[in-house]
Amino acid sequence: MPEIERPQLTSHDMLSVLSLFQTDLPDGLKNALKSSDHSLAQQLKRELLTGAAALGISKGNAKLGDAEEDAIDVVGMMFEVFLDERDIKVDVREQIARLLVPYIKVALIDRRLFLHKQHPARRLLNAIAEACEGNHGEGPHERELLERVGHSVDRLVAEFNEDIAIFEMLEQELRTFIEQYRRRADLAERRVAEAQRGKERLEEARQRAESLLAKRIGSRSIAPLALED
Repeated sequence: MPEIERPQLTSHDMLSVLSLFQTDLPDGLKNALKSSDHSLAQQLKRELLTGAAALGISKGNAKLGDAEEDAIDVVGMMFEVFLDERDIKVDVREQIARLLVPYIKVALIDRRLFLHKQHPARRLLNAIAEACEGNHGEGPHERELLERVGHSVDRLVAEFNEDIAIFEMLEQELRTFIEQYRRRADLAERRVAEAQRGKERLEEARQRAESLLAKRIGSRSIAPLALED
């Protein structure tokens, strides 16, 4: 008996399901994002098929197309590497993980994501990495930079509606903030260095004064000041 051909979800169907996931991730995907033992891509594929059946898009026996599966696999691996191999705070990792669904949607809409390093979505992810890697929020400026990343994530999750232009806008805003942060950090570093040089100059002046005083006094002793009653 020939095998019955399973219906294939279209990219449009997948985008409809992903739009629901964008603001409310399924529990299974949340758990996969928190654990390195789960494949993000495989879990997302399962959630997509389950979500499509729940919405009535399919009868529970649908499958994904080869191109769509490839897109999910590549983005899933990209996020696994991004989250597992960088020095990023745990709470910030959880924020960045929320970008998985928007990036899957981009991959389905615009395959240039994988072909061009200057794609707006890739530039935004690079800017986020630059702002977060090694940043443990130890100072007010560092915390402010991490908060700005969180703001960018919130806006993308809330506002992305298949228009790629939002990635470029958020990347430019974040880049501007990073440059401001660097200028403030450079200024603070210069101020610390100048303060240190000032202390060193004061210490040198004190030592010179003591040396001159010692030469003037020689072997003489100075009587203590009389205390008045």
